[in-house]
Amino acid sequence: MSKTIVVVSSMEDWSVYAHSDLVYDFETYLKKFQEADQPVQVINLAGGYGYLGRGYYCSLLAEARGHKVLPSLQTLGGFNQPAEFKEFTAFPFLARGAKWPGSMEQDELEIFVVFGMTAEERFEAYAKSLFHLMDFPLLKARLKKRGERRWLVESVKPLTLDELDDREQDFFALALERYHRRIWYRQRSKKVPGYDLAILHDPDEEFPPSNRRALQQFIVAAKNMDISAELITADDFRRLPEFDALFIRETTAVNHHTYSFSREAQRLGLVVIDDPASILRCTNKVYLHDLLTTHAIRVPETRVLSAGSVSMELLESLVYPLVLKIPDGSFSRGVSRVERPVDAMNALERLFSTSHLVLAQQYIYTDFDWRIGILNHVPLFACRYYMAKGHWQIYAHGAGDSRPGEVETVPVRNVPPGVVKAAQRASALIGNGLYGVDIKEKDGTAYVVEVNDNPSIDYGVEDFISGDELYRSIVGEFLRRLFRQHVFRP
Repeated sequence: MSKTIVVVSSMEDWSVYAHSDLVYDFETYLKKFQEADQPVQVINLAGGYGYLGRGYYCSLLAEARGHKVLPSLQTLGGFNQPAEFKEFTAFPFLARGAKWPGSMEQDELEIFVVFGMTAEERFEAYAKSLFHLMDFPLLKARLKKRGERRWLVESVKPLTLDELDDREQDFFALALERYHRRIWYRQRSKKVPGYDLAILHDPDEEFPPSNRRALQQFIVAAKNMDISAELITADDFRRLPEFDALFIRETTAVNHHTYSFSREAQRLGLVVIDDPASILRCTNKVYLHDLLTTHAIRVPETRVLSAGSVSMELLESLVYPLVLKIPDGSFSRGVSRVERPVDAMNALERLFSTSHLVLAQQYIYTDFDWRIGILNHVPLFACRYYMAKGHWQIYAHGAGDSRPGEVETVPVRNVPPGVVKAAQRASALIGNGLYGVDIKEKDGTAYVVEVNDNPSIDYGVEDFISGDELYRSIVGEFLRRLFRQHVFRP
């Protein structure tokens, strides 16, 4: 039997309700529920649902720990998209409007929704639809009248407990009790067959995941398999319905158009690599740390530090040198190595201004990091990524200049078996897509550092051993999924 818990920002938010042993503040959930002896369902009322806020991390870590959670990470991913993509990513069917029974005099109204329930019976069906589409436990929808019986959604605002008035508090308590007997909603995606591949790239990106020659190799491999491949950019968002598959060859991030493309492509039924779930799971190091440690995969010793709860005493208890990482940094950006507690405190003050959580990780010196490419659970390529000359990271970022270290591609069969096994186990937790797993090997032990959803595949580097076969393998996976989708669609 599963255990339902409520996570709030602080226990003061719960002071007006009956005491319950199933209510925890965010800091307690962060520390206590990493390992649970039974299935857990989390009602996330921590607030701060914006990207990298407290509530965002609550849902992020709940998914990493295998807990069911409201709001879901997918809901928060759409909620935090850049404004120019809002109309496409979050809840498109609402734009068509809704009809209400009976007549209404006002031109605007607000609906208070708790777990898909509302105190006004005439709005019940609509409240359920809202909750099915955006599963915030508490929300208010503002609507405007369009025509005699037609209404359009103007805004949807998630609420926290401290924003509720007395009447709303009473209804919340009633709805919470009723909700325990409800199912957890799951949205289904459509499936549409097809044989046209869009390759999303940014021709001006400083460190693109594939250089121009590699992109052309993908196009050639696709043509040889009767797939029409075309390079597209961020300006081609409205063209996604023209395609049947999307391959993202641009550095991904959640608060970025790449995630919007991935979400919309999945909604349209396209075969997508990188899929939205992989982007969400890979682009946040806090999520990855929790996911890997929950499944007993060896990682460098790591502490997750929370804004407002770091003391000098805590920092003095850590082993130095120490690496501090913001959760969504890429290409070695947002990473600092500190030698002393005072240096760590100074660095954290800067990092906490952008993220509520920061990772403090053991520094393991190695001459190189292993990068194992994985496609649908199968090793695809292997590289040694050496540290940049005179620097402790693979990428060295200076004033107006960034330079990577050298890369050596090796046959997968020559990689230590423990490294390959660790890469396969780690990537399997993310999904069945295309991943690059970074591993440090020290004294015969493999430590998983990161799982990348958008690994580098450059002509003359990752393809140095397998050549054209690397491109055929990846495009062939698209073809396999397209064929399977066409044959087995409902």
